[in-house]
Amino acid sequence: MMIAIKRCAVTLLLILTSVSLSGCWSKVEVNERTFITGLYIDRAEDGQVEVTISAPLPNRLVSQVGEGGSQGGRPYAILSKTARTIPEALEAMQIDLSRKLSWGHTRVLTVGESYARAGVEELLDWINHEPLFHLSSFLNVAEGKAKDITKLTPVYEESPSEVLREFSNQHNLISTQVQDMMTSNALDLGATTPLLKTEVTEMVSENNKPSIWAGQRGGAMFLDGRMVDTLDIHQTYAVAWARNELDQLYLSVEKENHVASLKVYELEGKLKVHKENGKPVFKVLLKGKGAMRNNMPDHLSDLEYANALEVMVEQQITGYMESALKKARKHGADILLLAYRLEWKYPKLWKEYQKSWIDYVKDSIDIRVTTDINLQYFGSKSPD
Repeated sequence: MMIAIKRCAVTLLLILTSVSLSGCWSKVEVNERTFITGLYIDRAEDGQVEVTISAPLPNRLVSQVGEGGSQGGRPYAILSKTARTIPEALEAMQIDLSRKLSWGHTRVLTVGESYARAGVEELLDWINHEPLFHLSSFLNVAEGKAKDITKLTPVYEESPSEVLREFSNQHNLISTQVQDMMTSNALDLGATTPLLKTEVTEMVSENNKPSIWAGQRGGAMFLDGRMVDTLDIHQTYAVAWARNELDQLYLSVEKENHVASLKVYELEGKLKVHKENGKPVFKVLLKGKGAMRNNMPDHLSDLEYANALEVMVEQQITGYMESALKKARKHGADILLLAYRLEWKYPKLWKEYQKSWIDYVKDSIDIRVTTDINLQYFGSKSPD
């Protein structure tokens, strides 16, 4: 009798379990969705917002046959709408689409420079209210209009949004996620995002036809949700290095009419804080190893030349970092998030500076930069 009761109980449990996992009731089917892979936001001339999305076209995501694919077109779509707010623009898009917009696959967000300088608060607020939008999505700023980035020719990837995603994944320059901007905006700290630029060039892969190409040109500096300045490519390298977001870089220095090109690798950035006379002092240490990428002059000894190069490279990198920090201090932007170090190590001291942190960064902060490069390989030789 007991065995029968147990069997009935197990059977009932299995039935209930299968019912609870039986399907996606009231859900939108996959083949009824538009999976947005890239979002581009611009400020229109009349002050409204222009929203552009990129999404793959499932009916064209097949093996390429001939130029332009088997269906005679690119495997992605670009759609733009202009309205008073981002939700209004997206609703206008939805009316014209045969599938529901889906944010689960969005990994790249790009804003135009005009929109960024006016402030991205509305964008961050919309993201906060969109539960499917990934806070880990990469954030970029485009010189000019963000919409122009969608016109680039994706030589190695399927779509422009995949090109931008790989820019951030490769760690060749700085990378910034939406959640980083939200945190910095909430705490009145600074932020730096990649700055993109488009240009027209003749591309062999496109039969030497003039095509649009996009690349990383430096960094866009933010404070209080607004873009306040730009960093050049070398300054951005230094900031990315300090934030441990850079894998390697190439530099050239000149000594005795000889230009030495070096690869700097195994990059490490350390940010520390200590107290001197009761005040915080911040230290930025940039470490790395170097390798020659061209031949050395025969009349110079290995050791002499290696030591000279190390000093020159260290001075060059320190200069990049100090010039980036000088720009940031001009606006009171804490682009290295040094406030975190101060709060963690000296919480009582942090309370004294917290309310006036922007003014303190602008007028009084003490940041000392040190660079340590160890030249490991000297072409086919190693320094003694």
